[in-house]
Amino acid sequence: MPHSLDIGKGQLRALVKATPEALPRLPLVHSTDSYVFEDILADKATTPQNCDVFIGEALTYFFYGKPAFRPNLGSEPTALKHYFPVCLLFKPTWTAVIKRIFPLLTFTRK
Repeated sequence: MPHSLDIGKGQLRALVKATPEALPRLPLVHSTDSYVFEDILADKATTPQNCDVFIGEALTYFFYGKPAFRPNLGSEPTALKHYFPVCLLFKPTWTAVIKRIFPLLTFTRK
């Protein structure tokens, strides 16, 4: 059964397919903190993590063309260096297996 956030993805896919490609292509961006970045450097790869939204799926999130950092909203503010944001830029020619694309998500604090 599809996830509730997947409803309507056919409409977005049709809209994107019917739109001419905008050039030049922008990079894909993966944002993380410097603590996780050390693991990425050691592994020489990003590792999909269990997702709190798509339960049971291990995913890696990317932004298209813009760096964005979403800190853990459940944590208190800190000045610890291992929580500093890091943005990785991937060449526009890099190909990835894309599972879902969302044009905009809005999150609110509970």
